[in-house]
Amino acid sequence: MNKIKRKCNLSTWSLTLSTIFIAGLLAIAFLADFWLVTVVDCVFLVGLCIPALYFSPMSVEVDDEAVTVNFSLRHRSFKLSDIASAEDVQPTMGEWRICGSGGFFGYWGWFSNKVLGRYFAYYGRGSECFIIRLHSGKIFMLGCEDHGTILAHIQSMITTV
Repeated sequence: MNKIKRKCNLSTWSLTLSTIFIAGLLAIAFLADFWLVTVVDCVFLVGLCIPALYFSPMSVEVDDEAVTVNFSLRHRSFKLSDIASAEDVQPTMGEWRICGSGGFFGYWGWFSNKVLGRYFAYYGRGSECFIIRLHSGKIFMLGCEDHGTILAHIQSMITTV
């Protein structure tokens, strides 16, 4: 069984944004004089962190059957037989975030641009991205360290499927 697994790294911007935001919310919660501010702040913090843990990619792995994106609370698999193509790509400044995160614990959610159209993203750094196009027409932008090796492995596996 051929299996390659690479972790997803967050960009400096993403790490900075996430750290400052969480530290700021925790500071407000601890320094607030009124209990309601603390409760609302903690609910807000939990409300932001749960989707981040659900969608922020931790690693990407490819085996003989699927490409799998692992998250803290779940995983998402794409069968190799469902993948039409895989290509190297980098996000541009012309991306439109439809719904998701533009840096808080990575980049995840629905995005759109003129070249790709609408796609779902799971990546931490723009320099480590590639896309997979499914036969259904859906596009997913994934990212991980050493993405070239993962991409080459996916391309070799989908040609044999």
